[in-house]
Amino acid sequence: MRTLLIDADILAYQKASSFQTDINFGSFSATCVDHEAIFASMDSRIDKWVEELDANAVVICLSDDNANWRKDLEPNYKSTRGVKPEGLRQAKEYLEENYRSYRKPRLEADDVMGILATHPKLIKGEKVIVSEDKDMRTIPACVFNPRKEDLGVLEISPLDADRFHMWQTICGDATDCYPGAYRVGPKSDYAEDIISADREDLWDIVLAAFASVGLTEEDAIHQARQAHILRHTDYDYQRKEPLLWSPLWLNT
Repeated sequence: MRTLLIDADILAYQKASSFQTDINFGSFSATCVDHEAIFASMDSRIDKWVEELDANAVVICLSDDNANWRKDLEPNYKSTRGVKPEGLRQAKEYLEENYRSYRKPRLEADDVMGILATHPKLIKGEKVIVSEDKDMRTIPACVFNPRKEDLGVLEISPLDADRFHMWQTICGDATDCYPGAYRVGPKSDYAEDIISADREDLWDIVLAAFASVGLTEEDAIHQARQAHILRHTDYDYQRKEPLLWSPLWLNT
C-alpha cells in the first residue's frame, strides 16, 4: 500500500494561476477564471502521479487559511508573498470535496505532510510526500519532487533530515522571510560542513556560523524554529498546537 501525500497548496496555486486571464476593457479590467479547466488539470496531474509512482491512494494536504503558528514567532514570516490567483479558493475547495484531505488549525501544508509521513498509525503502509518545496528534505520520509522527476522517490534518513534542517537554519529562506545567519550563505564552509556532519557536531556548526556574524544561540534557535517542519512527535494532539523545536532534540 503506497499513499501519496500531496502538497495541495502548490498544486492549487499553480493550476489556478494557469487558467486565469486578465482582460482590459479600457476604463476597467477584469480577471476571468476557468474553474472547470483548473479542476480537470488538477485531476489529471494527480492521476499522473498515481500512475508514475505506482500509488494506491492519495491524501490532499492543505494549509490553514486563517492562521499560521510561525507568524506567532515571526510576524514577517512569508510577508512578501504576492497576490493570490483568483481561483485559488475554489481550487482548494474542489480538492477537499473530491479527495481524502487533511487541514489542521494553524498548520501549514508542509507540517501536515510532515506529521502524516512520520506518524506510524494515521495512514497505513508506505507514504510518499509529493512536493516541489525543498523544505520537505527536512522530513525523514520518502519524498518525490515533481520538478526533479529524474531523481525518483528519495528516502530521507533521520540524520540527513536533521542535517538539511540545520543547513536551512544557517542559510535561511528569502521566500519565507527568515534570514538564517545573515550573510552566511550556502557556499560558506559552515553550510558545506553541515551536510556531512555527524549528529553530535550539527549544533556546534550552527552556533559557529551564527557567532561569525555576531549572532547568539538565541538567534539560532529562533531561526531553527521557523525552518523546522513538524514531525508527528512535534505536535501536541490534545492542545492542537506545535511543540517548539529545541537543540536538545538533536541528541534524542
